[in-house]
Amino acid sequence: ASAVNDTSRELGSALGIAILGSVLASGYRDALTASGALDGLPAQAVERATASIAFLQAGAEQIAAMGPAGQALADAARQAFVDGTGQALLVGSGALVLGALVVALRAPGRTGTVVIEDEAPAPARRSRAVEPG
Repeated sequence: ASAVNDTSRELGSALGIAILGSVLASGYRDALTASGALDGLPAQAVERATASIAFLQAGAEQIAAMGPAGQALADAARQAFVDGTGQALLVGSGALVLGALVVALRAPGRTGTVVIEDEAPAPARRSRAVEPG
């Protein structure tokens, strides 16, 4: 039972990370593209910016060298990341609610109240030797 529990937990974690990560990345890319901050930028900058929010740290010098367009790109990327995170959280919340509904509808119900009484242990019996007589 423990192995099944561990396997299901690890599989659920991996799927959750993959699905929510994909939703976040897609939402980030879509929001950044829709922001208009990529318009007129070099193709390499657009590719790096749409690939990951990590470009803000990795390409900080190049972004600063772009002047106001770089600052607009950085601001749009931050907002796009927030938008993507919001979408991922909504998907995760929906999965949580769906899981709770499945458990509520399909889990076995309780039919009564279980009462556990504390019983004091029975006193130990002492044996004594009886002499034949």
